[in-house]
Amino acid sequence: MYSASSKLVFPVLGILAVWVVLNLPNLFKYLSTERQRKKSLAGLAAAMGLGSPGKDRTLAQRYSNSVIWKRWAKLGPNNVLTGPVPEGRLTSFEVIANESVGQLSVCAIDTDIHCEPLLIESKSSAGVNDWTPLGMSRVALDSSEFSSAFQVRSANRKLAFDVLHSRTMEFLLARPALSINMRDDYTIVWCTRLPVTGVESMIEDTREFVRLLPAYLRSDLATQAAAIEAREPVAH
Repeated sequence: MYSASSKLVFPVLGILAVWVVLNLPNLFKYLSTERQRKKSLAGLAAAMGLGSPGKDRTLAQRYSNSVIWKRWAKLGPNNVLTGPVPEGRLTSFEVIANESVGQLSVCAIDTDIHCEPLLIESKSSAGVNDWTPLGMSRVALDSSEFSSAFQVRSANRKLAFDVLHSRTMEFLLARPALSINMRDDYTIVWCTRLPVTGVESMIEDTREFVRLLPAYLRSDLATQAAAIEAREPVAH
């Protein structure tokens, strides 16, 4: 005699077996696609003079104060590409966010400057909302065209205007899917996951955004970074 619980187990196992059989082809296709993507990204890294460690769990701690980790990131980072560039230390990677956002392509540059938090968020991006990080407030810019495509929040209104001069706004308007978070000593850029060719473009766009920072601003922020470093205790 079978118990009542056993009578329930067999139908459930049958349903599970059917589900596995029906979905195995999709699973194999997904795994094959991801392997090919990883291989293509490793080739891109080599062509750009970057390393491709694949995974780097320290990045979650490094960028834990960024909007990406504060708001979304659940799994990753994966498909990590990293190495020095003239603008600083560049790291490209991917994270899995929540169900509504999906996967994100991310590019960060660690620099020699230090700034208060600034968030430039694409209004077309998945997951965009009216959430304002603690210590930041909305910044209304003079350009209605830019304000219709991006929402800007900052802990320092002057910083937002210094960063978003006319050339930078024009640059971002041509790339309306990108969102940017500057804070501390890094600039981090993200959007919905891109094809490999798009990852290369995103890396170049992130570098160009940093290069567009005015010289006087970079000098002021570098001075702030030096002052902060001087105040920090030296580890023994």
